[in-house]
Amino acid sequence: MTHFSIIGTGNMGQAIAGIVTKGGSTVELIDTNDSGPPARLRDLRLARGAR
Repeated sequence: MTHFSIIGTGNMGQAIAGIVTKGGSTVELIDTNDSGPPARLRDLRLARGAR
């Protein structure tokens, strides 16, 4: 499995992350407003109610 880091959590960053996770890789989304550890796409999807 490959891990990707995507800079930017806007529409494009989230769309790319969604495609990457469908391929079985893990994703780390990083934004300029992040003050703590980077959010993981899975955490973002779970917060939205997705599986």
